[in-house]
Amino acid sequence: MTKLLYYLFFLYVLLGQVCTLSAQDISGHWEGVVTTGKKQPQFTYVMDLNSSGEAISGRACSSLKKNNLEACFELSGIWEGKQAILQEIKQLSPESPEWCLKYMTLKLTSEEDGLVLSGDWHADNCKPGTIRMVLTSGLEYKEYEAPFSIEGKWTGHLSQSDRNYGFYYQVHIEEEGRGTSFIVSEDNGGSATHALEWSFDSITNQLNLQEPRVIEKTDPHWLWCLKHGVFDLRREQHKYVLEGAWSGPLEEKNAPCAPGTIYLEKPILTKVELNKID
Repeated sequence: MTKLLYYLFFLYVLLGQVCTLSAQDISGHWEGVVTTGKKQPQFTYVMDLNSSGEAISGRACSSLKKNNLEACFELSGIWEGKQAILQEIKQLSPESPEWCLKYMTLKLTSEEDGLVLSGDWHADNCKPGTIRMVLTSGLEYKEYEAPFSIEGKWTGHLSQSDRNYGFYYQVHIEEEGRGTSFIVSEDNGGSATHALEWSFDSITNQLNLQEPRVIEKTDPHWLWCLKHGVFDLRREQHKYVLEGAWSGPLEEKNAPCAPGTIYLEKPILTKVELNKID
């Protein structure tokens, strides 16, 4: 059966100490420079970090003011031994061009100008360099659960009573009762994208889905079922789940398909608020 794709995020953290600063919290606003060699210009680099336990997260921006260049990134990291391992995991802005996503190995030291994170960085297809950051102010870190919305991408699997194999199934619920679904067969048929119509009853926590037509498919000769059903919404530890039975006719024919079940899920999202404390 096609494996269900989960959106899971793991942080593997190791205990570490930094000389006499073994209990140092590095949450705060850091400012400094990034270099890529002696003959290359220095980029201004700022980081807003939060260290929650041994995990590190935050945002960073790199800029070269004289050329009016700037890019911002999402950061994630861990403590390993006596150093911080940080990585820019996603470019937040601009959409283009793409900048180097740096992987940094930084030591924490106490120097004349304050607490300092410094070390080397490298990135795929980019010249490596060094980085030095100074803590300039602390941060208050708050994390909130994002309000639930039925809209968005849900992924899971679909079964059919006359098949001994399953299907990968994904729906993208859009505004105004519209959307698309995507299905992949482990056996014959390949994959297909369907138009989607939906409505959600917030009182009963039920989603009504219907596929009115096939938009595109990889096998032009394969006929797909146009599915509809009512699916119950529930909440589990780190995700929302939609589950229920489906039925429907074969496209271009009046013959009913063998019915089945659908399971869909999406992660519970959180929002982070970082407030500077001067």
